[in-house]
Amino acid sequence: MADSLGYHIYHFRGKLPEQINEQLHNSKDVAFLKKPLRESIQITSVKIDVNAETSEKIDIAMLENNIIFRRFFTGSVLEQTYIAVPVDNAFIMKDETAVDFQQRIVKNSNQKLMDVFGVNYAKENFTLVSSFIIVLKDDKVFSDNKSYYESISQFITHSYKIKSEQYSSIDNYQIVVDYEGVGIIFSSTVDLERVHCLIFVLMLAKAYLATLEEISLGTVEPLDSSQNYHKEAEAIEHTLDTYNRFLIRYYYHNPIMVDVNKTFYVYEMIKDVLKLRDQYNESKEQIRILSEVSNTKNRQILDMRNIEQQEEKQNERKFLEEITKNVNKLSTVGFGIIIVELVLILLLLMFK
Repeated sequence: MADSLGYHIYHFRGKLPEQINEQLHNSKDVAFLKKPLRESIQITSVKIDVNAETSEKIDIAMLENNIIFRRFFTGSVLEQTYIAVPVDNAFIMKDETAVDFQQRIVKNSNQKLMDVFGVNYAKENFTLVSSFIIVLKDDKVFSDNKSYYESISQFITHSYKIKSEQYSSIDNYQIVVDYEGVGIIFSSTVDLERVHCLIFVLMLAKAYLATLEEISLGTVEPLDSSQNYHKEAEAIEHTLDTYNRFLIRYYYHNPIMVDVNKTFYVYEMIKDVLKLRDQYNESKEQIRILSEVSNTKNRQILDMRNIEQQEEKQNERKFLEEITKNVNKLSTVGFGIIIVELVLILLLLMFK
């Protein structure tokens, strides 16, 4: 069996247990990110008991015994949480079928989540969104042993679709990026810091993808014909403000500092495979259309206000005209009464 290390990456939708939530913190490990994004990311890891024997060639003690938690865009309404769960024996074992292999690794990662979350575990809160596997190449058997590539493909895609010619070479490792995950074959010592970094950028790309999808779907929510114009317009404005603030502060086509060349290159590969730019363009188009709807709503509200103001002025004029008319009537009647009174007084004087 090959020396390997695998991870299942889950998108978590729910409330983290308090003891895990309290451990989340900012970290210098993401210093290669642009500042506003870097400051919004919190991380922690939870040590778990592993009964499987660790590899003698890959020093994975600091990785394999930990479930990795990453919270992205902390404090925003689009906050995302991802969890990387280590998988024991990430390669197909001797006499193990592909079906048995899939059942074993999924059961393994699910059990670890249940162990960590305990009574807080709810299966519906976890969605398996990606897989990550690293393998240490053994030159004695690797060159003519296609099982390496087949096992990596099975771990990532549950199929044999990933072929050896799809790999790219960077320094001392080969890498393949698929929509369903990342596979890496190291030809010498495994660089644990790089492994941490690559797991992280895969999780970041998935967090971006989920957030952009939420934005696309969320642009429909404020459109509610049952609301009056004013409430619907306020809901649209709030949605636009929320999404635009998020995109300005946290979304970067290139979130990796350009001087971190190799990580930058790998992220570009992941971004292209996940079609992040297409999802971004769709989200921006949805926002643009919603902005047009907002402008139309605002114009309609302004027109309605103008009409209301004109009606109010007309009503005020009518009211004033009516008052003036009544005053004139009263004045006329009052003057007549005064004349009658004077005539009566004169008559009285004459008869005296």
